[in-house]
Amino acid sequence: MPMIGYARTSTVEQVAGLDAQVRDLKAAGCNERDIYREQVSSVAERPELDLLLSRIVRAGDVLVVTKLDRLARSTADLLAITARLKASGAALKVLDSPIDMTSPTGEFMLTVLGAVAQFERQIMLARQREGVAKAKAEGKYKGRKPTVRSQATEIVRLKVEDKLSDAEIARRLGVHRANVGRVLKTEMSDYEKRKAYQELASLELKEHLAKLANDREKAVHAQPEDEPTVRIDPMDGLRNILSRTEKGSRGLKRGALFVSRRD
Repeated sequence: MPMIGYARTSTVEQVAGLDAQVRDLKAAGCNERDIYREQVSSVAERPELDLLLSRIVRAGDVLVVTKLDRLARSTADLLAITARLKASGAALKVLDSPIDMTSPTGEFMLTVLGAVAQFERQIMLARQREGVAKAKAEGKYKGRKPTVRSQATEIVRLKVEDKLSDAEIARRLGVHRANVGRVLKTEMSDYEKRKAYQELASLELKEHLAKLANDREKAVHAQPEDEPTVRIDPMDGLRNILSRTEKGSRGLKRGALFVSRRD
């Protein structure tokens, strides 16, 4: 099976450590060109490892590392990596441990590690539930503070004063658009809502009336002398705009603007 090596040190100063890993990987059967190296902390982004798991490793390949801590930062991280390898049809081999997905014993070790990780997770959740229940009983539990709520004032200001869309507000503040909508729904007063939408409707109304005047001017000049009076309905397209104002469409009457023919 093709063997692909991965070597990592936490800092760029650890040259000897990186060379030692490369040497051991070669001795295990990895070719020089198939050994990927990087010098970053395990808690940081690991681009070479991500490249290996997403694009390099294929079905039948074996990813080889010298030590487990060179590959995974925790048991959960190890299980996540092995899951990605299994999905690709590849395997993992750690030189200084019995973890070897190409053998039944190695698979058994991974199963044990998975069981231990699940056990630790269940214990942690149980302790968390106990702590929450105790805090609630003492009246101290308030839950996690919603991060977007701390920006509610700024969200309302951007909506009312700057007249930005929900999507633009979300982009500027780095929050989800749906959260912006929820904040506006609960935080904006009725007056602020009416003010924001009235100003928007006023702008649309001005544009509509300008178009109407332009149409009227065209109708006046295009009307033949012997034709009857041109009738233009100014309500066409106007009701949707007016419905967003404070009074909405109440009291809206049908009407028409009559254009007299040219004298």
